[in-house]
Amino acid sequence: PVARLTNTDLDLAIAELAAQRAERESELADLERQRFTKPSLAAQIPAIQAAIEALDAQLAKRQADAARLVLT
Repeated sequence: PVARLTNTDLDLAIAELAAQRAERESELADLERQRFTKPSLAAQIPAIQAAIEALDAQLAKRQADAARLVLT
């Protein structure tokens, strides 16, 4: 790369999205373990999966934005 520009706000947004995704992954794992003893929890799984997909999309967009800050 010729130059690497920085955007602190973008870096913070990426970190926050990654942390939110990790939290949702943890929630999903917990729900999947507990659904056998508490079947009512299984109904929450699709919403958590959708949230993870939405976070993945946001994270990919922000990472693409960050990649454009590298000049080649």
